[in-house]
Amino acid sequence: MRRRPFLPVLLALAAGGCLSWTPGWRLPASRPGAGDAATLFAQGAETLARADSRPAVELAGRLFEAAAAADSTHTEALTRACEAYCLLGAGYTSGRAAKRALYARAITLCERAMASNPEFAARVSRGEPLSKAIEALGEREMGAMHFWVTAVSYRFKETLSPLAYPFNLRWIERQRAVLERMDAIDPQWGAGSLRFAWAVYYLALPARFGGDLERSRAIFDELIAAHPDSMLPRWGRAKYFYPKTKEREARRRDLEWVATREPSPHPDEYPWEAYFRADARRLLAR
Repeated sequence: MRRRPFLPVLLALAAGGCLSWTPGWRLPASRPGAGDAATLFAQGAETLARADSRPAVELAGRLFEAAAAADSTHTEALTRACEAYCLLGAGYTSGRAAKRALYARAITLCERAMASNPEFAARVSRGEPLSKAIEALGEREMGAMHFWVTAVSYRFKETLSPLAYPFNLRWIERQRAVLERMDAIDPQWGAGSLRFAWAVYYLALPARFGGDLERSRAIFDELIAAHPDSMLPRWGRAKYFYPKTKEREARRRDLEWVATREPSPHPDEYPWEAYFRADARRLLAR
């Protein structure tokens, strides 16, 4: 019988790609920081609202974290810090290790934002799984849930080999549970952002784990019809969906549309759309 020494190596690599860390709600409370939380948060929001470079996004993240240090119950500061590190990893960082660190940081911050809800914090401290404890979360925590799903999705897509996916199925189950909770609160939340997360969820999974390309396509089409001026659904369809279906010409049309648009001046959309446009131009230049 021939030896196959590469099999243990492959298994070790896959296991080493497991998503594992201490949840944010289990970490010791950070020492109170100096400064006024409201002022620091306002500075972070102003910085992120016009951020289109790595230094600007980094600064926004630091300001939001400083606001959260000054007030550990500041749900929105923790959420916006999570958002900033998601954007920093996706748009302004290269290399798996660097991205992995940023997404892990983002996930922890969003978990701390969720735990600013006293009932949720009590339930997870009693040992309830996330899939049950999130029943305590509501509208106030929608952003934290959204960017938690975003950070986990990026962590999967950009830092794990597909070989590691079967070792991380529990995270896919947690993602679905969080998305379902958000749906129960407001299925139209975020001007299509929640629907977009579902579209990415269905296309990212292999069929045997619940993936459904046609369902994903239908959601992208629905989003583009409902939000014709938004970059998000066309960028996402070009970046994630069409490479799966090998529709090269359709992908090129979406990328060209995004690449020639001006980012929305809306403060919640500008930093992301600045990244989408730069990314579309980069993909077209390949």
